[in-house]
Amino acid sequence: MKNTLMAITGLLTALSMMNANADSFDFGHARPGHPGMNLPGNDFGDLVRPDRPGRPGRPGRPDRPVRPGRFEQVEIYYGDQHFVGRDSVLYLKREIMNQHPYMSLQDYDLEGVTLVAKSKMGRGQAELMVGNSSQDRGTIGGDPRDFQSAMEYTFDRVQLNNYSGRDNGAWQIHMDGNIKVRSVIVYLQREFSRPPHPPRPPRLTTVELGTDKADKVIEDRESFSANQHNVGEIIIQGRDEVVDIREVVVVFGNGDHQRMWELEGYVRDGESRRAQLYGLRNVQRVIVTATSPNLIGSRGKYAVLLGVAR
Repeated sequence: MKNTLMAITGLLTALSMMNANADSFDFGHARPGHPGMNLPGNDFGDLVRPDRPGRPGRPGRPDRPVRPGRFEQVEIYYGDQHFVGRDSVLYLKREIMNQHPYMSLQDYDLEGVTLVAKSKMGRGQAELMVGNSSQDRGTIGGDPRDFQSAMEYTFDRVQLNNYSGRDNGAWQIHMDGNIKVRSVIVYLQREFSRPPHPPRPPRLTTVELGTDKADKVIEDRESFSANQHNVGEIIIQGRDEVVDIREVVVVFGNGDHQRMWELEGYVRDGESRRAQLYGLRNVQRVIVTATSPNLIGSRGKYAVLLGVAR
């Protein structure tokens, strides 16, 4: 009996000591006035002494300097500037230096430009000049109903390429017509990485498909048979009075159809509208929808021609 009482007394004493240790260290929870470790769920933030700040990490390596790009493009803003006549010139180098003074143009070659502009009657002309040499020409589209509009879709985008291997001298765009210019996007390439220049496009021989006198007021649709290979350009030429070209659709040898927006608009006697194809194509037919807008006088007459590489 005495041994049993001693065993029970020893067990109670051990349990009392364990409770005291647990309360002192607070393994399960913290009590007010007792610093506890709170091990379950502890992020070990309490283990850092407040008088010893965290050790800073190793400084990272500096970023590698960015090398200048091989290709660059800059945009020259003209703010819908109005040009009229045959002697209108855009001086590209001068405007780049004014609007982008950080650029050193002697480090670059000129690849080409995109002229964002519109002409009142849709037959304005643009020519890229490098030095004293003409490199490329294009027609500036437009509609008289949209000439006063500031909407982006009313402006044509005319791509002009520099086909020469030399970029010395002035970079200019010569224009002819009643034209508004929004901007010019200039494409540049660093001289040290310039690849061989693309060859100039082949010389084209003009082939006439036929003529038509457009009906007055109502739309007249005429189909011109072509069956020509190596076609690089479609031309609508005015032959008598004025003709309103409403739509021109080219049917290619593989059956594809393409609407030629550049050819639409008014064409007068002696005037021409041109549209270049992407590469040399096999053209089967050209379908033209046109009217004669003048109610008094003769009907307007036009001709359809192709530029063919021989």
